[in-house]
Amino acid sequence: MPGSITLLWTQIAEWLRKNAPLTFEKLNPPADERALAEFASELGIELPPDFVELLLNFNGSDDARGVTGITLLPPGCYMMDSSQMARDTRQRASIWGDAWRSTWIAFGSDLCGGCLVLDTHPRPPYGRIFEFNEGPNRR
Repeated sequence: MPGSITLLWTQIAEWLRKNAPLTFEKLNPPADERALAEFASELGIELPPDFVELLLNFNGSDDARGVTGITLLPPGCYMMDSSQMARDTRQRASIWGDAWRSTWIAFGSDLCGGCLVLDTHPRPPYGRIFEFNEGPNRR
């Protein structure tokens, strides 16, 4: 259903504003269409429509240092903004080579080298989200 991400995000943001104002204050404003076009172009992929809709409502948050509760994503990750996602994704691709797939976007960071990844592959299992760690058992 188009707009479902917007509806859900509006409810989450309102709850945060009322119940977790420090967290709410750390949310970034929405991304704009130009920034998202640059993001997609830089990575050479088509961004999933639901992901675009989310970023048009909420372009990540501050990196959570010193703020309890800003880690909105499990397992203790914050959502990067679109420019950080592009930079982090490119960096991981250069480090991990073939172990990092061109359809992956690093979108959440745990500030310790691990990240949450969105697999944008156009065929099943598309839309998969998983944790990627840089340790010996890295996926």
